Amino acid sequence: TDASKVYKIGSWKDKDFDKKKSKELLEAEIEFCNPDLIILLGAQPLHLLDKNKNYAFTVEDENYLLIKNKKCVVAPFLIGNGPVGNRYGKGFEKRLKIASNKITDMKFK
Repeated sequence: TDASKVYKIGSWKDKDFDKKKSKELLEAEIEFCNPDLIILLGAQPLHLLDKNKNYAFTVEDENYLLIKNKKCVVAPFLIGNGPVGNRYGKGFEKRLKIASNKITDMKFK
């Protein structure tokens, strides 16, 4: 998920979404679906679920993040990286590899 779920009334502008309602919806989806693994695309869903986590540190951490007793992987969100440093943004390839490894490892646990 990229977390852009519920936009403010009358608005479809990028990043103009209701964070409180988006968090409530995201948490309800997690509870309803009861997934084994949650893949958070970029900083927005991470900050919705845990506003105290640092995106750069968390996305590069090789351990799973636990949110509501669910394993989470924070993966870089291609659209959100922009053309900084290299084709997909600073550290994109490294971060994608870390996330991919965690997702792949989940299949065997």
